[in-house]
Amino acid sequence: MSCLAGTGFVLLLMPIQCKLRQTFNILQSLHFIFFSYKLYLDYIGRSFAVHGAKIAVETDKRGSIMNEIIIAIRVIKMYGWEKPFSQLIEQARR
Repeated sequence: MSCLAGTGFVLLLMPIQCKLRQTFNILQSLHFIFFSYKLYLDYIGRSFAVHGAKIAVETDKRGSIMNEIIIAIRVIKMYGWEKPFSQLIEQARR
């Protein structure tokens, strides 16, 4: 009788074990996807850092040009140099 109880218990747990194994396999595949996604995000982050440094240099140049123009706006208006300076600003923005 005790043999049947043990066998019944094992048979009862078999479907549960199958479901747990399927869930574990899904979690393993999700872990692989997450790891790949993390590598992708690391690559994107590094490339943004490299390009961000280049963009910052150009932005600093444009900012310094704009700062000089704002300081000297009276002279620019007095001598009518608006068009040459607007062309300079457009080049810096490009």
